[in-house]
Amino acid sequence: MVDYISAVKLPFTDWKKYGISFLLLFIPFISIITGLFFYGFGLKLAKKAIAKKTALPEYQDWGKLFVSGLLVYIATLIYMIPLIVLAGVTFGSALLGLVSGQAVDLFSGSFIGMGIFTALLGLLTLYILPSVFVHYANKDSFAAAFEIKSVFQKAFTVRYFLVWLFMVVYSGILVAILSLLNIVLAVTVVGPWILSGLVTAAMSITGLSLYGEVFNE
Repeated sequence: MVDYISAVKLPFTDWKKYGISFLLLFIPFISIITGLFFYGFGLKLAKKAIAKKTALPEYQDWGKLFVSGLLVYIATLIYMIPLIVLAGVTFGSALLGLVSGQAVDLFSGSFIGMGIFTALLGLLTLYILPSVFVHYANKDSFAAAFEIKSVFQKAFTVRYFLVWLFMVVYSGILVAILSLLNIVLAVTVVGPWILSGLVTAAMSITGLSLYGEVFNE
């Protein structure tokens, strides 16, 4: 059985590692690079969760963390290529029409259909990406992320769906609270950044723990 409560508490069981995760994720733009270290850490976290070990892993061997994080990031980007291409065709055609001075009927059946298909493909892509991440973590292998049949089989189980649904609701609640707090802290400029980093780190650790835990169920 998936232990949702323990997963939510997990980020706060080791404040040092939670703090490091926060520092790697909270600075806009810079986190594009520093976040790779967190992805490497996240792979170790997911692997421990697969083995039913709940303690946070260590931040060590930073070079390996960076390389692993970069490779799993590349793997997820490859999975996103169909979405990127379709979105580019759908919205690029509309933009091209505007630039060329041609009228574009945004409410035509074909354009609406393409928009809906793009949205559904985006949802599907976001849905399976955690499975891709955990497959990489399970074998610590770039190739394992492309075990397509297993990636989809693991994703389309009841327990995986329930974890995904939980994370949607949990993230939505945290983001709503964050939005309210940001209204108060907007005058501090850095306040919203700090809160966003704290929330992102907590959600990521909880999510990776849950997806790892459900991997072998």
